[in-house]
Amino acid sequence: MTKILPAVTHPWREKIARRHTPRVFRGKRGFQSYRPCLRWEFGFSCAFCLCHERDLAAYGTEGTALTHVEHFVPQSRDEKGRNDYRNCFYSCRLCNVPRGAQPNEDDQGRSLLNPCDHAWGTRFVVVRDQIHPRDEHDADAAYTAKAYELNAPPKVRMRKIRRMVIGQCIRFLQRTRSHERHLLDLAEAGGGTRCVDIARDAAAERTKAYSDLLRFRAVPHDRNAACGCGHTWHHRLPRALEEQTIDLSGLRSQPR
Repeated sequence: MTKILPAVTHPWREKIARRHTPRVFRGKRGFQSYRPCLRWEFGFSCAFCLCHERDLAAYGTEGTALTHVEHFVPQSRDEKGRNDYRNCFYSCRLCNVPRGAQPNEDDQGRSLLNPCDHAWGTRFVVVRDQIHPRDEHDADAAYTAKAYELNAPPKVRMRKIRRMVIGQCIRFLQRTRSHERHLLDLAEAGGGTRCVDIARDAAAERTKAYSDLLRFRAVPHDRNAACGCGHTWHHRLPRALEEQTIDLSGLRSQPR
C-alpha cells in the first residue's frame, strides 16, 4: 500500500502524542541525536507550519539543513532544557529561524502554543493555503502564527504547489483509469494500430502522473530504520496525519 500526503494538510485534530522515549544525550549538540525519533514523532512534518519534508525538498532533506530541532523553551533562556526530549520539536528552517529566541510569553501576555499540549485543529484553520487562528480573538494563536511566520510566502507557495500537483494528478488518474484498457480492447477488436499508439501514450501519461504523486510519499524513502529508543514498533505516522493520507493503490491502471 502506497500512501501519499493529502493535497492539503489540515491542522491536527488532536494533540501530538509523545510516543518516543530516547535515552538522554549529553553535550551542547546532544539534542541532534533525537532527530530520528522526532521525524517519526511529527510525521516528517514541521510541528508548527505542518509543511512536510517533501514540500521542502523532493529528494530528501537529511543533510540539507532545511529541517531543525526546535527548542520550545529556547536554549538561551533555559540551558537545562537543551537535551530535554520533550522540549524538542521537529521544525522546518523557515519556522525555527524566525522564531529564534522569542519568549514563550511576550510583553502582551500572549503565549506560544505547544502542539503537544494543544490540538492545532482547535486553534488554527487552513484558508487559501494559509494557516490562520480559528478564532480571530485567540491572542495565543495569533502570537504563535506571528512568531513562527506560519504564512511566510515560501510556505504558502509550498502548500499551493502540493495542493495543485496532487489535485491535478489524482483527477487525471481517476478520469483516465480505464482508458488504456478500453483502447487496447478496441485495437484487438479491429481498431488498428492507432488505438494501440493512443493506449501507449495514455499509459505513459498515467505513469508520469503516478510518479509525480510518489514525490509526496507520506513516509519518505530516507526514513530512519532505527532511532534513539532502541526499538521500531512506534515507527508510524501520528494518527492525525495518517488519517489524512491518500492510498494510491486504487489509482493504478485496471487489469485487462
